[in-house]
Amino acid sequence: MTNDGTTGQEDSADGGNRRLRRPWAVELGSEMRDLRSELRRLRDQGAATDARVSSAVGHVAKILPRLDVLENRWGTLAAHFTSTDAAGPEGPEDSGEAGQVGVTPVMRWSALSAAEAAVAWEALGRWVTDVLCDQYRLTRLELPDCWPVHPRAVRELAWLRTSYHAGARPEAGPFGPAEWHTRWLPGALKNLSVAIDPRECAPGRHRLTEDERHDHEQALERASNDSRPAPALTGETGAGRPRYLPDLFPPLRSAKGRHPSPYASGGPATLDAETPAPPSTPNCWAVYYDDALDEDLARRRRVARSQHGERGQDGERDQDGGGV
Repeated sequence: MTNDGTTGQEDSADGGNRRLRRPWAVELGSEMRDLRSELRRLRDQGAATDARVSSAVGHVAKILPRLDVLENRWGTLAAHFTSTDAAGPEGPEDSGEAGQVGVTPVMRWSALSAAEAAVAWEALGRWVTDVLCDQYRLTRLELPDCWPVHPRAVRELAWLRTSYHAGARPEAGPFGPAEWHTRWLPGALKNLSVAIDPRECAPGRHRLTEDERHDHEQALERASNDSRPAPALTGETGAGRPRYLPDLFPPLRSAKGRHPSPYASGGPATLDAETPAPPSTPNCWAVYYDDALDEDLARRRRVARSQHGERGQDGERDQDGGGV
């Protein structure tokens, strides 16, 4: 302190200011360290979230195809109850046009929505089972296993089913069923033989000639002898791809069929003339039916989504004043 006391008070005041600045600087530094720690924590949390999102995207990519299959199956199940309700109390065969004829349209099959197509497919499959397989006992040569993956064959059976119910109506009289038996059924079977080439499609195979089947069996045998993976039958995908299903081939009953196969692999030969053609059952064509149904409904849903998106874009243009 000086003699007049002035400098000492100023020093004291200045020293107090210095003492006040130091805690503020320390506090600022502490806050900056805390902020840096928080930024690091947020960065780590963001990285972890990004990893979880990437994992979730991968899981969604795996789940989406399964959801499509589930949606198709659900549509088929719903179609069963829809068509059953539409059939009325008399049952599917006696319900007439109001109940069953309309669910398998003859000329507008491609215009059906996915929901309508599910009903039509279910009704057609049930009718083929109940009438053509169980009642008329069509053979696997008359009704080839792969009929569901031949669009023309599906439409042939659709109009055959429609004419069957139309001929059973009371106003058709006795000539309706007679015409169905003598005209429509034989005509449909002849058309099926044109729609499905027997040189490529037979019990146990689809779009595969006997020579191609033979070559494939030899390739399988060579791969087995060389311990190589079995070669694929085809690179095609989809319900209509070539197939070889020896488990669905009927046993030969003729004397010729009891001789050993000329092929080393022992695969089935084409049905010979002495072997009666076996009857068709749903087990023979179920694998083709399921694939054709799933592919058809999925295609219709893709088209519907695409058209819906185009309409949505048109609507946005209309709101902007650019539409008509």
